[in-house]
Amino acid sequence: MISGETPLNIENAWMRFPIFIQLANIYFKKQNYFYAAQVMRKAATISEIYNSDEFYIHSEQAAYLFSQINLYLEASKILENVDKRKYKEFRKSYHDAMILEGNKMFNTKSYEDAALQYENAGQWASLELDDQELVKTSFKLAITSWISACKCDKAFKVLERLPHEEVLPILEEIIEKVINAANFLVSKGELDAAKDQLYYSIHVYQREGLFDNLKKFTNKQIEVLVKILNNKIKEKEVYLAKNAYDEIENLWESYKLKKVNMDKYLEEMIKILLDELNFGMASILINKLSSFDLKQKLTDLSIKVEEEEKDKRSKIIEENIQKGVDILKEFINAETNIIAELNSQVIEKANNFKKKKEYLNAAKVIRNQSIFLNSIGKEDIANQILTKSLDILIDAKQFDGFFKNFSDLSEDMGKEYLIRIFPKYIEKLKEIKDEEKFEISEKFFEMSNKIFRNLMLYEESRKISRLFIKVIKNEALRLVETEENEVGIDKATHLIKKVDPHE
Repeated sequence: MISGETPLNIENAWMRFPIFIQLANIYFKKQNYFYAAQVMRKAATISEIYNSDEFYIHSEQAAYLFSQINLYLEASKILENVDKRKYKEFRKSYHDAMILEGNKMFNTKSYEDAALQYENAGQWASLELDDQELVKTSFKLAITSWISACKCDKAFKVLERLPHEEVLPILEEIIEKVINAANFLVSKGELDAAKDQLYYSIHVYQREGLFDNLKKFTNKQIEVLVKILNNKIKEKEVYLAKNAYDEIENLWESYKLKKVNMDKYLEEMIKILLDELNFGMASILINKLSSFDLKQKLTDLSIKVEEEEKDKRSKIIEENIQKGVDILKEFINAETNIIAELNSQVIEKANNFKKKKEYLNAAKVIRNQSIFLNSIGKEDIANQILTKSLDILIDAKQFDGFFKNFSDLSEDMGKEYLIRIFPKYIEKLKEIKDEEKFEISEKFFEMSNKIFRNLMLYEESRKISRLFIKVIKNEALRLVETEENEVGIDKATHLIKKVDPHE
């Protein structure tokens, strides 16, 4: 039923036997061998059931008809228990048919399909025929087809399925075929494929110890790598070109091959590397040059390019530094303007307090701004604006506040400020001596002397001291006049002793 044939009824089969013979003749005359073979197989089956002497004849006729349409396995099955010799012949014919089909594929240049067909034939011969000669023949054809398909790696895998003693002779036979396959790939521009096939071949021949033949592959591989190297140089793919050159050097060293002059390729690579400013790799390749003159020429070129690049970098660095300076100046100017604006606002606020005669508040506002400026690293501006606060305190004769705030100035700024403000300062001290009690005036004079002496302003200190002496003398006279007794005289004497005789 699976084959599509009409089921045979055993009980009445003998009645249909003549019909089958007649049908077979009709199909045969029309060259419908398949249907004729099917009918004759049924006739043979009926002959076997009824132990007819014609069973062998009908079986041979059915097998013959199947063989006419290359169904050799069907033919062999019919004769398996009838004629062992012909049974084996048909099975061999099946193998031959597979080989023939492979040959057709090969002739139409369907090399991969042919190789697979030959492999199947060899595998079938190994399992079904147990004929090693047929297996060897089939696999050799498969190997040739794979090489023709430029897939040597698959050819060598087929080779591994043969007995080892048969491998070496085949390897000897296929050397030129493998090289021709590589040449074909090169002619098609498939250099990487050619390189891979040759590397695989080198590995196999080296493993089998065929060192004399190995040189043919290594020399061909160097030719392919030189072409790859040249192409990569043209494409400016200098690092891939360098990889190809490294492979060439590795083959020279590994297989002790004669080196060829590669200076013209190295020169192009070096120039590209210098254009890319890769002086390190360029230097490595310069050392590999054979020509001393060329080596000197490219060394000089490398030095020249490197110096030019250093000059360019220096100019770029200078330009960048100048840009940075300009940006910094803009930032400083902007910051200065902001601070100046803030200072103006603070001074305006202080002036408003001064108009109201709130001198301490005016001084406090300015001092706070000074503290802020110090906190952001603007010490010079902080000192300058602090002097505004000190000016206000002097104008208001608020010496307590002045002495307290004055300590915030730097030493140099303090000294410069005292020199500048001294005329006004001494005038305010004169006013203090007439307005305040002696005890308060005394404190202010003593503190004034102290800060002027600490900053080594001795001439100014003497003027303050002379003024202070007058204050002391006046106070002594007042005590004597107001307290006409020994107590008043003692107080006056005590005051006079304070006077420095050198002043």
